[in-house]
Amino acid sequence: MTQTLKRNIYIAIAFVFIIFGRFMPLPVGMKPEGMTVLGIFLGSLLLWLTVAIDWPSLMCIAAIGMIPSIGFKNVFLSSFGNETFAFLMCTFMCTYVLSETPFLKRCALYFITSPMSKKGPWMFIISFLAAVITIGCFVSPTVLFVVFLPILEKIHEILGLKKGDKIGNMLMIGLTFCVSISAGMTPIAHVFSIMAMGFYTTATGLTIGYAQYMAFAIPVGLVCTFFLLLIFRFIINPDLSQIKNIDVSFLKMN
Repeated sequence: MTQTLKRNIYIAIAFVFIIFGRFMPLPVGMKPEGMTVLGIFLGSLLLWLTVAIDWPSLMCIAAIGMIPSIGFKNVFLSSFGNETFAFLMCTFMCTYVLSETPFLKRCALYFITSPMSKKGPWMFIISFLAAVITIGCFVSPTVLFVVFLPILEKIHEILGLKKGDKIGNMLMIGLTFCVSISAGMTPIAHVFSIMAMGFYTTATGLTIGYAQYMAFAIPVGLVCTFFLLLIFRFIINPDLSQIKNIDVSFLKMN
C-alpha cells in the first residue's frame, strides 16, 4: 500500500467521523450536539496524528461553526478572536525568528562553555541542564529540543560515547526531562501552560495571571530539576572520568 493511498484512507475515515458522527447512538444524558462534536474531534484527531496539523485544524473550526447551537461567530470569538490565541501566535512568531538565527545556539553554548562548567564533570552537567531550563522558559519545547540535540550529539562524539553508555543515556534523559519541565514553568510559547490556566478558570471561575502562574511554576520547575540531579548523582551515578577534561569551546566557532 502506497503512502498516498494510506493518506487518502485516513482522510476518508476522518470525514466519515466528522459527517456521520452525529448519527452514532447517543449515550444516556448526551445531546445530539455533543455527539456531533465528538465525531468532529475523532475525525480531526485522526487527521492530526496521520496527515497534518494545519488544514485539519482549520477544518475542525469550520465544522464546529456549522453546528447551529454554536455558530461561526462564537467559534471565531473562541479561537482567532481569543486573547490566548493572539498571545501564543506572537510568542511562536518570536520563537521561530529566534530559531532561524544563531542566538539560541549561542545562549546554549554560553552555559556549557562557561568557566563554571569547566570546574568538574558534575558542574558541566549542571550547566548543560541549566541551559535547557533557562532557554526553555522562553521558547517552545520542539524548538528547544531541535537546538540542543545537535549540541548533545557533538558532545557524544567528543566523548566517544556509544549506544547504551550511562553518560549518554543520562544526558539524553536530562535533556528530555528538562525540556518538559521548562515547558510548564512559563506560559511563553507553551500551549499546555495556557491550557491548564484556561481549564482552571473554567472549573473554578477564578483567573490566574501570567505573573502569578510563573511565581508558582518556576520554583516548582527548579525543585523538580534539583531532584532530577539527585537521581543522576545517587541512583544512576555513572563514571564521569570521560567528562573530566572535556572542552567544547570550539563549538563557538561553528
